[in-house]
Amino acid sequence: MDPFSIVGIASNILSFVDFGWKLVTEARAIYQSASDVTSGDKTIETIANDAQRLCAAIVARSTVDTGELQELAKECQRVADELLAIVPKLTLPKRTSKSLRRCDSFLLALRRSLKKDDIDAISQRLQKLQLQLITRIQWMLLSDSSEIVTSIKNIEECNQRMGVESEVQLIEIRAGIIERLGHLQTDATGRLIASSPDKPKGIDIPYSRQTSVLMRELSAGMSDLESSGHEANTLSLLLQSLHFDVMRSRHDGIGEAHADTFRWILEPDLKDRSQGTKFTRWLRSDRSLFWVRGKPGSGKSTLMKYLARNPGVPEYLNAWSGDSRLIIGRYFFWNSGTTLQNSQEGLLRSLLFDILRACPELANTVEQTRRKHGPPMYSLDDWSRQALLEAFEALTQTHIPIKIFFFIDGLDEYKGDIVELLKTIQHLRSLNNVKLCVSSRPWIEFVDAFGDDENLVIKLEDLTRLDILRYVVDSLESNQRFQELARDQTAYNKLADKVVSRAQGVFLWVKLVVRSLLQGATYADSLADMRRRVEEFPDDLEAYFEAIVADIPPRYRRKTALTVHVILAADHPLPLIMHYFIDELLSDHDFAIRAEVKPMIEADFRAIIDRMMARLDGRFKGLLEVGESDYRPFSYHPVNFIHRTVKDFFQNKFATIDGLPEMFNPYSVLCHAALALLKCSVDIFPGYTMGVFVEYARQIEEESIELTKLDQAILQIEEMEISWSELSNHKYSLLADSLWQGWAWYVKQKAMKSDPLQVHQILRKEINMVFSRNAVENGISLWLVKYLSSHDTIGNRDWIHELGEAFAIRHLGVVHHSGNLLRESHEILCVFLDLGLPLTTPIADGTLRDYIEREVRPDGPYGPALLRYLEEPSSHSPQTLETVDVISAR
Repeated sequence: MDPFSIVGIASNILSFVDFGWKLVTEARAIYQSASDVTSGDKTIETIANDAQRLCAAIVARSTVDTGELQELAKECQRVADELLAIVPKLTLPKRTSKSLRRCDSFLLALRRSLKKDDIDAISQRLQKLQLQLITRIQWMLLSDSSEIVTSIKNIEECNQRMGVESEVQLIEIRAGIIERLGHLQTDATGRLIASSPDKPKGIDIPYSRQTSVLMRELSAGMSDLESSGHEANTLSLLLQSLHFDVMRSRHDGIGEAHADTFRWILEPDLKDRSQGTKFTRWLRSDRSLFWVRGKPGSGKSTLMKYLARNPGVPEYLNAWSGDSRLIIGRYFFWNSGTTLQNSQEGLLRSLLFDILRACPELANTVEQTRRKHGPPMYSLDDWSRQALLEAFEALTQTHIPIKIFFFIDGLDEYKGDIVELLKTIQHLRSLNNVKLCVSSRPWIEFVDAFGDDENLVIKLEDLTRLDILRYVVDSLESNQRFQELARDQTAYNKLADKVVSRAQGVFLWVKLVVRSLLQGATYADSLADMRRRVEEFPDDLEAYFEAIVADIPPRYRRKTALTVHVILAADHPLPLIMHYFIDELLSDHDFAIRAEVKPMIEADFRAIIDRMMARLDGRFKGLLEVGESDYRPFSYHPVNFIHRTVKDFFQNKFATIDGLPEMFNPYSVLCHAALALLKCSVDIFPGYTMGVFVEYARQIEEESIELTKLDQAILQIEEMEISWSELSNHKYSLLADSLWQGWAWYVKQKAMKSDPLQVHQILRKEINMVFSRNAVENGISLWLVKYLSSHDTIGNRDWIHELGEAFAIRHLGVVHHSGNLLRESHEILCVFLDLGLPLTTPIADGTLRDYIEREVRPDGPYGPALLRYLEEPSSHSPQTLETVDVISAR
């Protein structure tokens, strides 16, 4: 049970104790009364019934994992039973005859006198129960080892890390409860002293009422902590499920707009920038989409970053949002980045993250939608496109008045079917209260989708002439050497006009030319030399890149070409330290195998970084750039192409390499580079490095594994894992990553080379990974279930059922499975049902029987087979599957 639900049980027990005191108080009042007080009889019956209902609720909520509270709940039940046994003896039966009622009154008075000792005994037990509960609650809220303290700390840390400013302050609620506990403990201790054997019997009624007020306040505070804690925990889980490490890296990596550039887009009064009024008029309007189009290198991403951070944008949007809360999200596609940086999943996760961070109150709305696709705690990273789109739809129908604005940059950098991306964009713009500003190159697909209304489009390269001039002049004037030359000949300053006239609105071209001019200033170029630099600079960026490659010294060209092949195979930026190992492996393919397992000190890392930066600069002449990163250890430094156009050029230029070594495999180089990094940095980022190794290992054909010495690399990693197992802070394993990423070859080899009982123990440790999305889609999960069932892994089927329950919870709560995932999931379910998994097995939304009745159709994958389990369940008794072929990889 989660910690906040346990707090709720403690709150209920407090309420029961309060009811108990009221019941005892009424009982004593009736006992002490000399007359027939029927109103008191009614009160005591009402309180008794309330106490009985509350006690039943407490017992129902208390489970074995509630610890000491379960024992207190049982004590509540015993006290309640005794109180309920006394109540009938304190009340009159309903009679109509006066003589009978007088007789009953005499008998009742006699019974009440006999129950006096019982009431006193229950009073003592309530005091003890109250003190035990106070002690338990104090431990729950004060001990650092308490789950509730840990949960509150984790939630607060998550909020700080994610930049959430939640109105719910759990620490303040907790502090208020602790203060009330102190007052109540003082009262309870005083009550215990007052009821000691040497003190007069009886309860001081005003004192009891004071205690009751304190207990009600404390119970209310704990109920508040329970509900607020659940809300905060839901938000925390959702944000963690949506967040990914490189979510902001593309945005952060885009250069800042030069001073006073792009101002025209938000300043409609400038007469020479009339098209700038389009954007501000659109911001105020109800129109749903605006398109920023531009040639490669024209500054689209820089403009989008400028707008996303400009405080003027929300001011203009206020005319559209009105009294509704305005939420602004952003996403920057990046072709050279990770999958989540150039996919629809990454787009939707990032935008939904921005919404929840800005408006935490919407978390419950998203969570309710999310539960149809499996609870967050079971699959933090497993968001499907359908689940994300449904979450957006739910947000636009919430009772909370909101208006949502999105900046989406670089649609042309999306990796996938552009038509499918456009469907998602059109779906978002069709939602109520949603507005989008998107940017891309002028591809025909985008022209057809967004280019119908010229009032909703700007062509960037036609609007930036003055911005380019300002950038060139400022860059040259800020360089001391250039100004020293310009003092002698003012014609130097006219170079800026020549650059602008040739730029054609392409900022990247301008930046490269300015870099060349500043290099000329370093060499004290004459005016004629400076002019030639501008005149000879190719109009076309590709021609410039060709010149850079041609200028690479012959001794570096082959290695540079091989390096480009590896970089392109990586498909996302690699840390600079990985480039060092790649460089070493291109000279010695056994470098990583021979390397020692020895942590490298920071000084050595720094030396390697400096050395590698010099190598990259000498071979790529500035076409690669080394960035900084706040989310990785000191040695990360991602290496990127300076622009998408550079990557495109290299993909075409080095599509083939003459005389490519027969043994060369870029994925093998990447795997061995990860091995080398793992050996020297196990204490820095083993999780990242292990993931990189598996990512590229699964790209290597099985017949090449021995040839590329990948099998030797695997053995060395497994040896390192043995030493890691002795360290409690290391939780990484090659098997877990292989299951998570769907590397079938390794999982099957690991299973077949291990004793079946050992396989059982290993998979029990990694049970959540056994049914990861990739493991299911790639057939690994099905293979493992069949493999285990065809070997007498354990003496009974408990383990198979445990696997079946884990599978059902993780995958069959998902309503919108489709394609291969649905087919594989249903085949796995058939296997488990054949092995005796009950139809009553719980899933996220009901049971297996509910799922089959609700979701399975006769014409669907394995539909007839699954539906037969509903029709004739008795005919499907547990059986052993025939031994499957465990040799060949799927």
